[in-house]
Amino acid sequence: MPISRQQFLTLTGLDVDSHTALKRRDQIPLMNQVERHYTGFEALLCNISERIASSPDGHGAARTLATNIVRDVMQMIAQRADDITRTAESFRREEGFEVILAGRMLTSSGPVPFCGTKAEVAQAIASVDLLDLMLTNVTGALVVLQLRAQRAEIDLSDMWPAPDTLPSYEERQEAIKARWAEVVRRGRGESFDVPTLEMIRQREALNQSN
Repeated sequence: MPISRQQFLTLTGLDVDSHTALKRRDQIPLMNQVERHYTGFEALLCNISERIASSPDGHGAARTLATNIVRDVMQMIAQRADDITRTAESFRREEGFEVILAGRMLTSSGPVPFCGTKAEVAQAIASVDLLDLMLTNVTGALVVLQLRAQRAEIDLSDMWPAPDTLPSYEERQEAIKARWAEVVRRGRGESFDVPTLEMIRQREALNQSN
């Protein structure tokens, strides 16, 4: 269910000024679609971005980079909603508790978004030429969100969106390329329409049918 702006600020630990500044700089991973209506998932993504940006393990990233890492992986996070919720229930309560990690693997072929368990991290690393690894604990981020919500009596029910309502990493890359193409063509005085997510998916479906 939607939450108010004040509830969003409570869940993220932001104040009005810092929230306004992040929006102005396009540094909130998933912007609210309705004025002053937010979701728990949007707050979770904002907190994950903050974790990456302020990580004390040597992977502290620039805010814009952290935002883009989360945008690249947010559909995968939504796809693992059940696993993230399940691991949050046993977080630090059971010996050998499992967590879901998310972020980016930097390989010789380029960045690769990742979301999964530690065992899945090991499997993924074995199949690529790894240069660097930037991951954060999504299970822990959800636990913090739930504790803040509990203290403030904020309802987080139905916080998870359907994954197909979010752009995949591949769709984001195509949209970014299209925006750069727009800049180049407009610089030449040519007209160009930036494709929407729906247009990108229709094009992919047409290519697969052919």
